[in-house]
Amino acid sequence: MQKVKPYTLHCSLLVLVFIYAFVGGLIFNKLEAQATQEQYRKEWESKTECVHKASYFIKYLISC
Repeated sequence: MQKVKPYTLHCSLLVLVFIYAFVGGLIFNKLEAQATQEQYRKEWESKTECVHKASYFIKYLISC
């Protein structure tokens, strides 16, 4: 069995670290994108509900 040169070993480990970081980044990005989309949906529903309540209140005031 031949001895592996330190340069080859370091480059191999560096490539492995880059691949690991890239895959981890992709997974984090996907999870974060889903969470952000859910947050925007909840904010939209909250604002829409607030506008509906305000419009009903204004209609009630006008009808009195």
